[in-house]
Amino acid sequence: MATIFVDFSPVERDIHRVLSKAADAAQAERAVMWGLNQVGAKALTKTRRELVAQTSVPYGRIMKHVIGNRAHPNRMSYRIEASDKAIPLKEFLHGTVRAGQKSVPYRAWGKSLVARGHAFIMGTGGGGKARFRRGKLQKGGSGGLVPVKRVASGHKAGSLKAMWGPVVPLQMLSESRPTFAYLTSVVPVEFVPVLEQKLDAIMAGAGGKTR
Repeated sequence: MATIFVDFSPVERDIHRVLSKAADAAQAERAVMWGLNQVGAKALTKTRRELVAQTSVPYGRIMKHVIGNRAHPNRMSYRIEASDKAIPLKEFLHGTVRAGQKSVPYRAWGKSLVARGHAFIMGTGGGGKARFRRGKLQKGGSGGLVPVKRVASGHKAGSLKAMWGPVVPLQMLSESRPTFAYLTSVVPVEFVPVLEQKLDAIMAGAGGKTR
């Protein structure tokens, strides 16, 4: 699992200035919680959209594995967490793949690419689905194509090497992402006026539900 934490120390003086207007600690804590959840939700959306563009992983999968843990009274922090494993490259294929096809188009890391010289295991052994592997193929007993090493070693994968696509948690922590710079430099600055807005609303009696 990968977790992003944002350092608010550069704006600590501004945060103390805003919170000094609070009537009591309860108002201050409530304003901080609301503010964190607002800027955190915005950062989460930006992170998810950028990961889709960067990795070509479907948005539904990104939504499932990249989540935001909201701030609450017992934890004054907003966490963006990613938990996923390496995704088989077969998930990024374009169109239908024929058994034994050697040149196969796919899209990953935000680019249209072509895999050349790699084997696709088809037929009953693969559950009717393409499996992207590096290695040679030959005819199997069921009429489908299976890896030579698998046949020679008693239906074991032998030395064939699986091919994998992006790993979402690793991509999320990449410092080359534009959103990474947004999280580390822009979010703390955006938090201050949001915090002030939330505190003013609380002091004016316009609280309501946590946002």
